[in-house]
Amino acid sequence: MVNAAQRNFGRRLRDQRERAQIALSEIAETTKIKRSLLEELERGDVSLWPGGIFRRAFLRAYASAIGLPPEAVVEEFTQVFPLGDAVATKEAKQELRLTLVVDPWRRTA
Repeated sequence: MVNAAQRNFGRRLRDQRERAQIALSEIAETTKIKRSLLEELERGDVSLWPGGIFRRAFLRAYASAIGLPPEAVVEEFTQVFPLGDAVATKEAKQELRLTLVVDPWRRTA
């Protein structure tokens, strides 16, 4: 579900793109990001976007393409869409476990 802040974020991005007179198809071609994903971003819906580093990389590429500072856009994005980064952070914090099993066929000296 898209909230008002997410919708406004997407609308501001779309307005900036339109002021710069850049077509979504042009951005899709140069960034190799599906046009449908860019349309969703401009509607404030990133539920189908990939997570973690890919999400932020896509956003940086889009922001650069429309003439906005990428890091500032990513910072605002993480505030407006906190769940996406929470998932990435949770994945990054998962523990790595190693289980050792004694091989019963191996003799020790």
